[in-house]
Amino acid sequence: MSWYKELGYKKNPLDTSIFKNTPEIVLYEKEVKELVYRIKSGNMALIQGPAGSGKSLLLKHLIDNFKGEGKVIYLDGNDTSKRLDIEEVLINSQDFKKRFFKQKPKNMILLMDNADQLTRKNNERIKYFYDQKYLKSVVFAVKGNPTFPKSILDRIGNRIFKLEKPTNEIARKITINRLGFDNLLNKTMIHSIFKLSKSNLSQHLINCQKVFEYMAEENKESVSEKELKQLLKTKISKEEQATNYCDDCGEKLKKIKSHWRCKECDLFCKKCGTMINEEDKTCPGCRAKVN
Repeated sequence: MSWYKELGYKKNPLDTSIFKNTPEIVLYEKEVKELVYRIKSGNMALIQGPAGSGKSLLLKHLIDNFKGEGKVIYLDGNDTSKRLDIEEVLINSQDFKKRFFKQKPKNMILLMDNADQLTRKNNERIKYFYDQKYLKSVVFAVKGNPTFPKSILDRIGNRIFKLEKPTNEIARKITINRLGFDNLLNKTMIHSIFKLSKSNLSQHLINCQKVFEYMAEENKESVSEKELKQLLKTKISKEEQATNYCDDCGEKLKKIKSHWRCKECDLFCKKCGTMINEEDKTCPGCRAKVN
């Protein structure tokens, strides 16, 4: 039996998938309100923040705000990368008849997570469909400094929402909110797990699950600081695996600036890591010449 069923939960309360759990409103209430306004106004906007700062949770709130209208497209750049065909995505968002005749919808909302993975061509297509009103609004989310072409940056303007690394107190509130009890993990344990997770919320929730799995296996009600350090350093988490290894070929990824790239599968600028196309002569991110 899984650890959460042993504790009386029907499903895993610490699941990190934004589509399996309703994300915590404790984060960024003002940002959600402002972004909803920007989407309704037909703007482009940018969410910028380090890994684990809550960008995906913020996008999930936006999905929930427009749920049921059939107008929201959520894409993750880590999954689509250079394979993204935005025109195909728009066509496939329609019913069968419209898909059959390859009709593109009007006034769709595009939420683009991990948008720093997009190629220049994909950015140009998104800009085109936005200008042609197929896309009413676009919200990008990136980890580091944006490497979009000037045409995209001009449309974003000053609509940039910068997120900081969450604090110990936010991690504690989210953990207790997820669990529904404050006696399963005490404040000291939560702060220790968060510290060992390098202030990354997603990794923190994954590591909390590891702790509960260990407690269930060993029939323990708590763990020591020494046990925590040993437990959370001996295994590579799913998130760490996704960061360090290519999903397509399994090769170890190389970090260039704020980007992780596969030398076998990806075509990228060797200087800044921005994804490029074969016909590019200069990098759309740093403008360096492409070899």
